[in-house]
Amino acid sequence: MPETLRKQLLQDYFSDECAFIGEDTVDAILTGTYKPIKTQRGENMPVEGLVVVVTAAVGFIDSALSLYDRMKREESINRPMDELVQLIRSKLQVSNDIDDDVVVEVIKEIVRESHPKR
Repeated sequence: MPETLRKQLLQDYFSDECAFIGEDTVDAILTGTYKPIKTQRGENMPVEGLVVVVTAAVGFIDSALSLYDRMKREESINRPMDELVQLIRSKLQVSNDIDDDVVVEVIKEIVRESHPKR
């Protein structure tokens, strides 16, 4: 899976969330090594909600990339951009924490980056 594209999509579309939880946490989520820390006192600001959003974003980005790769192998990508985006979108289950307009924009970016002629 193109790691730089995954991270770039997070930075482009979820920049506030990523900035708030920090690069180390984002990297841990991307690599699957994130371990939540239970807050004991007020000095550790709880960021669980933002971690949930970023984790959900990584999950849907990974699913969209995987689906696009599968469609590419099956040669199902020779469609107009809007049709291809809608087809990918229809096959993804995305957390309600992520705005659908953002989902569509991320899918468009995946198609553009993975298939430069589009």
